[in-house]
Amino acid sequence: MSQGKRQGIAIKVETNGSGGAKNILTDEEIANCDGIIVAADKTVEMARFDGKKVIRTKVSDGIKIPEELINRIEDGEAPVYHHEGGRDSHSVASGNDESFGRKLYKHLMNGVSNMLPFTVAGGIFIALAFLIDSLGGAPQDGDFGTHLAAAAWFKSIGGYAFNFMIPILAGYIGGLAIVAIMMCAVNPVMGMLNEGLANFLTNMGDTSKILLGCILGAMMSIDMGGPFNKAAYVFGTAAIASGNFDIMAAVMIGGMVPPLAIALATTFFKNRFTEEERKNGLVNYIMGLSFITEGAIPYAAADPVRVIPACMIGAATAGGLSMAFDCTLRAPHGGIFVFPVVGHPLQYLLALVVGAVVGMLLLGLFKRKVNEAKQ
Repeated sequence: MSQGKRQGIAIKVETNGSGGAKNILTDEEIANCDGIIVAADKTVEMARFDGKKVIRTKVSDGIKIPEELINRIEDGEAPVYHHEGGRDSHSVASGNDESFGRKLYKHLMNGVSNMLPFTVAGGIFIALAFLIDSLGGAPQDGDFGTHLAAAAWFKSIGGYAFNFMIPILAGYIGGLAIVAIMMCAVNPVMGMLNEGLANFLTNMGDTSKILLGCILGAMMSIDMGGPFNKAAYVFGTAAIASGNFDIMAAVMIGGMVPPLAIALATTFFKNRFTEEERKNGLVNYIMGLSFITEGAIPYAAADPVRVIPACMIGAATAGGLSMAFDCTLRAPHGGIFVFPVVGHPLQYLLALVVGAVVGMLLLGLFKRKVNEAKQ
């Protein structure tokens, strides 16, 4: 829009983030405009642009070369768009001029964008459940977050939202059938992997508490709810039952770091994230402090090669420090709401801060500026 002002051209910008479409173009505006520029990395409803001059391109082009795009419209160089089919959403770029990798990236971004509202809403609801039980004086045990009726209601709704995350991601990527077939082959392997991981952790014993803490922290971050995460969490809860409380402390702090590192990175390294990612990054402060690792999933799905290693190293740092400080935890969930039952709470808080900052700095180092990363 600022580029349009510099060129003396009236422009209206419609956005389509996690909160849905905003500043939507009216039929009259579409009919009267000189042309349309669709700069997006997700599917956009194109039927309304039938018969108009349309340039379809990537988000990064809208950021880097807005003047060139506007001039192509004004100079009459944009092709006339002819819609085929009904009013379904169509790709922002034709299938003929896209590479396979570009198509895959576009579908992934579409799935992540539509998954975000469920991640954000679910995380907030579960955090509210912990807060209600904490304020109500509920015992900080395995049922923390469900003791009071109101807390149980929020926890239940948040759980339903999280249950929708993966189906929504797969559905908008265009794979609910593909994922189902894959899971038939993957589930048995994951079962054996879980068992193997549990045996590995058990056999480590007290060989090196700090190393064990690092491994547990990294496992909580590597797949954020997958088999490695679940194996570490089950190991931690089993340790509580046997009276060993330092393992659960390392597990929980490892799960708190990824969303906190991402929240900090979206605050201090803004140019590494899209506007939508920066906006949703704020919610990860709540999720991280509430031990809701799933808040990091959309960011990891969008850029796994850079996000997952950064989060793993930060989480491993926090887990190792927790063990080094002999921190303990008697509750299997709750984040900051169960800090009153943490042994050495100040050192535990320090370990969390250090781990989150390490993850943030690595995210800032690994991730490229958003207009470069979207190529």
